[in-house]
Amino acid sequence: MNHKIHIRVPGTSANLGPGFDLLGMALKIYNDFYFTIDQNSNYTTLRIDNTPLPFAGKDDLLFCGYEKYFELYLPNIKAIPYNVKMDLNLPFKGGLGSSASALTVGFALGNFLHKKHFTKKFPLPNLDKILYELAMMEGHPDNTTPAMIGGFVFSYFHNN
Repeated sequence: MNHKIHIRVPGTSANLGPGFDLLGMALKIYNDFYFTIDQNSNYTTLRIDNTPLPFAGKDDLLFCGYEKYFELYLPNIKAIPYNVKMDLNLPFKGGLGSSASALTVGFALGNFLHKKHFTKKFPLPNLDKILYELAMMEGHPDNTTPAMIGGFVFSYFHNN
């Protein structure tokens, strides 16, 4: 399995005006992720200039989102190792959705590999399911929804 994948995720602005945790908007600032998946992949995560990031393990939200995608939609399939270089333009914990960006790209990578290699055995989840799970991971949908689909969104949880 050999893939080179570029995924771009917009920054987001959440908690807009009286919308609190309901209104969110994708911005024209992006994090870019350049993945390589081949026989040498071993979950190496670096900045685009080859410097390490200040987090790992459970603090690596890209990895957490990626593993969660496999857990939810590809049960009993071991997550495929990747190497990634990141061009990060969103500040960490700066209010522009850097955590949503990381979770979203983890799901997007999982979904890409799902489409390429596993649809015969496991059906693809619909976008509603992906948006719900992303929002559950972050706690509310106003950052993850615009990070995944772009635009200006109004999103909330509804119990039937």
